[in-house]
Amino acid sequence: MRAAVTHELGATPVIEERDEPVRAEGQALVETGAAALNPVDLAIGAGVFYGGHPPLPFTAGREGVGRVIEGEGFA
Repeated sequence: MRAAVTHELGATPVIEERDEPVRAEGQALVETGAAALNPVDLAIGAGVFYGGHPPLPFTAGREGVGRVIEGEGFA
């Protein structure tokens, strides 16, 4: 899958191929139609988000729209 990835704080995210996710027990697998890069994603990648940042590389785009393709009880 394609993803916007930040390898260094303050650097511009780059689009690269990442491994497809694997669904674990109790989770749903969602086919993403669109994912947004919002100001919070950009602040995290820039290293200026008040809550800190996750380990690098950081994959932006935590909000998205899609459909469940695997997993029971998810609608």
